[in-house]
Amino acid sequence: MEKLTVEQLKTLNEFEGRPVLLVAKVGSVNYNLHDETSDQDFKVYVLPSFDDLYTGKRFVKSVVSDEVDYTVHDVRDLAHQLKKSNVNFVEVLFSTDLTVHEDSLHELVSMREEVARMNLPYFYDACFGMLYNKLKVFEKGTGSSNRFVEQYGYDTKAFMSMYRMMDFLLRYEANEFTSFAEAFCYTEEEREFMLSMKHGRYSKEEATVLVQEMREKVESKKPVYRSHAYQQETETKMESLLKKLVHEKVMK
Repeated sequence: MEKLTVEQLKTLNEFEGRPVLLVAKVGSVNYNLHDETSDQDFKVYVLPSFDDLYTGKRFVKSVVSDEVDYTVHDVRDLAHQLKKSNVNFVEVLFSTDLTVHEDSLHELVSMREEVARMNLPYFYDACFGMLYNKLKVFEKGTGSSNRFVEQYGYDTKAFMSMYRMMDFLLRYEANEFTSFAEAFCYTEEEREFMLSMKHGRYSKEEATVLVQEMREKVESKKPVYRSHAYQQETETKMESLLKKLVHEKVMK
């Protein structure tokens, strides 16, 4: 199959014989930190085929192109991804560019704040895991971020991402986990400050100190995140919605 354009993705009804249920733009645009250097990334969720169900296959495919990168997932994996509280998947429900083809998924989107705080202890750990991954490339960069290393002496894109992730954890705790959306997205004034990090506002040494200071603040909030019990009721409702959707569409 040939690589799709952004417009083709937004109007996509089928992918390799599987009906498309949801298309979400992910990444910097959702937290109002996109600029001319930003990539375009999408996540797509599809129904499993009968053969997928029969063989136990979970379809997944990643495509990288000059215009847009996208990953296609079996919708059955969505519940698992959300239960694991990986912010990159929770973000799907908060996308500013979201196409939903089924009413039951609209219902899932409507309960997105509940889903976001379903597993706060794991959510905290998942965010820290992402922080550690960014620390690994802070000095040397990776792939498309090499140009920042060449220009500023370190990966300023990774620096902004680390700061944003830690800032998000602080903002989310500050609003008592009532609004993932507000904690996640920056105002125009905040956007200017955040993007200045990406474009060399701080020296490598200053950035290192700032990351450590933010890290200490975030680590002080760990007990707060850990104090919240897992929300089994939310998981059950979410699983029920997706199970019913797959049953009705595939087994009809």
